[in-house]
Amino acid sequence: MHFDGTDYGTLTVCLCSLLLIYFAHIVLKWIEREEVGLPEGLAVDWIGHKLYWTDRGKSLVEGSDLNGKYCEIIIKEGISQPRGMLFIQWPSKRLFWTDIGINPQIESSSLQGSGRLVIASSDLVWHSGIAVDYLTDKLYWCDAKQSVIEMSNLDGSKCQRLPQKDVGHPFAVAVFEDHVWFSDWTMPSITRMNKRTGKNSEQIPAYIKMEAVNIFAKRGLKLLSVCVMKVL
Repeated sequence: MHFDGTDYGTLTVCLCSLLLIYFAHIVLKWIEREEVGLPEGLAVDWIGHKLYWTDRGKSLVEGSDLNGKYCEIIIKEGISQPRGMLFIQWPSKRLFWTDIGINPQIESSSLQGSGRLVIASSDLVWHSGIAVDYLTDKLYWCDAKQSVIEMSNLDGSKCQRLPQKDVGHPFAVAVFEDHVWFSDWTMPSITRMNKRTGKNSEQIPAYIKMEAVNIFAKRGLKLLSVCVMKVL
């Protein structure tokens, strides 16, 4: 649907030579062809033709090519219940993930799993969603239990909480231009607000309860669309 809630529709099947859709199915426990334990977060490196995901069942961060071949374990030590997943192409290729397990934290590493860096580790409970704002080089994440949205630099510095009221239980988050968007796992809606101040909050009905939200923009056409997904 568009950012104002118009043209809402359900995507059922999309097959074309230029588009591939990947998703993590919690119940059937698979991503494309690769059998996994309990897949949660999913990220795609379109330039490197790689697929990365978190497996909360096996306590792993894994990767493969876009066909599901050459599967490899990226992270297996010091990780408990990884959930959200993010790939950043610029300024350096890095993986970011949230861990809601024994030691709740947000980490990053190289695509090979080296150079691990703790982005945030304090005052975290159920931080499921994570996103990047490429315009400001900021990370955003949401905590469904604490009903907050937080942000920091890509290295974890200058961490701060976005001032806001009544955000419900934000489960997934996305950033586009001047707004941060998030889904509420208890309500069939998407909310957007100013990414710096938390003001000008606007709620968009989505008609179904959602556990994922993503942003697709066609800048040349000045068209913004929001993609929502319900994980069955």
